[in-house]
Amino acid sequence: MTGASTDPARLSAFVGYFIVPGEALALAQLTAPGNPHLQTMNGTPIAVRARPGEMPTVSGAGGLNIIRPFRVVQADIPAANGIIHALGGVPFP
Repeated sequence: MTGASTDPARLSAFVGYFIVPGEALALAQLTAPGNPHLQTMNGTPIAVRARPGEMPTVSGAGGLNIIRPFRVVQADIPAANGIIHALGGVPFP
């Protein structure tokens, strides 16, 4: 692939945007009152917001400039090392 990087540090930083370290949290826990902001593995703050009757959205928190929030399209997918919540897009800070 032309222009593709094989730099392990860049790959790690990219993947770090999509991983929240710590205890595996189900979507109900992520959207519970008092849990408004999370921090990704590379230190990026994100917010999970829920409206009644809708799937939650993930957006930037603390002034992080993400173009638009992305809706959770599938939640609580079990994995060997945590829980996956699939988004309907790729947020980049």
